[in-house]
Amino acid sequence: MPKLTAKQQTTVGEVVETIQRLGVAVQHRDTVAELLQSSSASASRLAPALERVRQMLPDAALALEPYTDPESGETLLVVYARFPEYSEASLQRLEEAQQAFAAAFQGTIDFPLLTTDFKPPNAVSLD
Repeated sequence: MPKLTAKQQTTVGEVVETIQRLGVAVQHRDTVAELLQSSSASASRLAPALERVRQMLPDAALALEPYTDPESGETLLVVYARFPEYSEASLQRLEEAQQAFAAAFQGTIDFPLLTTDFKPPNAVSLD
């Protein structure tokens, strides 16, 4: 991926800092910043969308992480919602949050996925 200019780093850095202030863990910060820069329309919508998700899923740990598809090699941004306990109710709330999250990116092509990996809230990706 191309290196970011100083101005791009500041803008993307501000988005990442805002996301972290919302209580969203950001794994692999440099890769996340590069992916956000490649989709500036999504980057500008990400913090407000995550703020809404945080309101809808107050008990979930949220983590923004890069995910590399093993088949295509494509790297995407994923927001993982990790719950202290998984139940039908928590999965229903996740589904509702997914709809609201996707609606925030209406009209954009490339936006992060909101999902769960069924890991505990303190799980950290070691990719």
